[in-house]
Amino acid sequence: MSGGIDAPGLAKLSAGDLERELQNEWQRVRRRLKRAQKKLAGLQALKEDLQRYLQPEDYELIKTQLQREIKRRKQEEIELWHRHRDERYRGLLGEDRFLKMYGERQELDELIRNPMTD
Repeated sequence: MSGGIDAPGLAKLSAGDLERELQNEWQRVRRRLKRAQKKLAGLQALKEDLQRYLQPEDYELIKTQLQREIKRRKQEEIELWHRHRDERYRGLLGEDRFLKMYGERQELDELIRNPMTD
């Protein structure tokens, strides 16, 4: 994840600070995602006006770049949301119960991805 919180820096934070920092970063990513979505919507709305000034491949290049940025921001948002959720559960449940729950969740995810057929 680029431009985000680096993992070594997270180890220096208390559990409450870590949860707050993850939530703040998640909110920043959500704002960036919304800005990118607005840019793409604006670009699409201006397509006819821009055609006089841009080569067709320039418009497509800008559109593709914005679509990639949106995809990257959505992925960042999902990752940060998962990290924030896990940290919140870790604080609520304690380390041992959290690790047990996390392991069970991983097993369920695996079963969903690879269902056993008779």
